[in-house]
Amino acid sequence: MPTEILIQKAQSDLGSSKKRLIIALAVCLIVFALNYKFLYNVAVGPFDAASVNLEDPGAVAYVASEGTFLNVGSQQKGLKVLGVKAGEGVDVGQYYLHPVNEKFILVYTDNDFAGDSVLGKLTRIPEDMQAELAALDQQLYPYMIDGYVGYGLSPNLFMLVAIGAFPILLLLLLLQVLKKGDPYKHPQIAKLKEFGEPHVVVQEIEAEMAANGAGGEVPLVHVSPKWVVVIGDSLKIFSQDSLVAYGALGEKGGKHLVFFERGKLVETSLYFPGDMVEQACERLRALLPEKFVADTKAYQKRWDPKNPPELGGVS
Repeated sequence: MPTEILIQKAQSDLGSSKKRLIIALAVCLIVFALNYKFLYNVAVGPFDAASVNLEDPGAVAYVASEGTFLNVGSQQKGLKVLGVKAGEGVDVGQYYLHPVNEKFILVYTDNDFAGDSVLGKLTRIPEDMQAELAALDQQLYPYMIDGYVGYGLSPNLFMLVAIGAFPILLLLLLLQVLKKGDPYKHPQIAKLKEFGEPHVVVQEIEAEMAANGAGGEVPLVHVSPKWVVVIGDSLKIFSQDSLVAYGALGEKGGKHLVFFERGKLVETSLYFPGDMVEQACERLRALLPEKFVADTKAYQKRWDPKNPPELGGVS
């Protein structure tokens, strides 16, 4: 009687993928929450500096202003101008005093500043610059406008990654939800349609596995004249005609099996918990020695999916 191991593992894989996507989305949401000020300012800003409390702007960090700008100095590479030291060389930016309401605000821009309007990030004046500006303390706001780099480029790396990943993860989760845990929508099961009706092919493979007594061992490796089935962190099914070679890749403690399939540019990876990759590799070598490559990295460099390299010399 068929074991239904493939169906059970396919269902488990779909459930695990859904959980991983939910966790990844939760991490993105946490990153968004920690950077709520950036998101708020991108969505609502830029704010008119004249309408912002420049003594205590709160969540406002993206402002725009226009009017008169009085040049008061430059930041040069290798020189400490207005208390800020850069690298070495020529001018890299300019400082201006800009009147906003009853006081001035310090503005920092690049050398190409047009001199009539500024758009940038509202940030507190550094302490070492405050000492040099002490004479203007009563006429100067404690915050400055940094217009050197666009505000959209100011978030940290985690935020940039989260912004790019979130819509992709959301789409993948939607696709997982639409699969409704149907094992026949698992990629490894769905691809069997080129060999016939997937449920019929699955029954055929399951019957083979049951006849061979496969099912109790971990990791599971099943090899027949037509199929190769390996179960690690996920389910992998290969036809003997498409599987060209396999081997282990990585260092001890971080190894994984890789399978080279005819017509596929990128090899398929399969991970195992602990040291099980060695056990899986040994079982495969015992059942399918003719397709094993010892120097997987060398074979990987030579791999051509349209014209697979001979196994001789790397096994």
